Amino acid sequence: MRTPLIISGPGVPRGTSTSAFTYLFDLFPTLCDVLGIERPAGLAGESLLPLWKGMRVAVRDSVFLPFMALQRAVRDERWKLIAYPKVGYLQLFDLAADPHETTNLVERPEHVAQVTRLQALMRTWQARVGDTLALPITSTRPPPIDLT
Repeated sequence: MRTPLIISGPGVPRGTSTSAFTYLFDLFPTLCDVLGIERPAGLAGESLLPLWKGMRVAVRDSVFLPFMALQRAVRDERWKLIAYPKVGYLQLFDLAADPHETTNLVERPEHVAQVTRLQALMRTWQARVGDTLALPITSTRPPPIDLT
């Protein structure tokens, strides 16, 4: 969604910005670090403090977005793959060309490598966080829904 994030306070440099790939769940570990509180184990987020202290230029290269047993998504700076396990459906979006996610590219042959790469990244994330939900390998079009 490219939600703007503004952080202000003691020790945070004024008038600086970064285009580092961050996510909203990075706020909690950031606040823990700023307040000098030990971070609880198992947090998905990364502290943003190293960005404004000039210690790092990035805190992540991808993010895993699970939602109940209904959906799994993985994204990096440019690409987003969404899997719907119960219906066996996949969506692939090029966020640079289509930031509003209106065109599903998953069935286009020129994007097979991206789908394969992101599926492997999603499995890596699943192993990292202990997620055992089986994901579709290929995409099946969901049945049409009559909304009349």
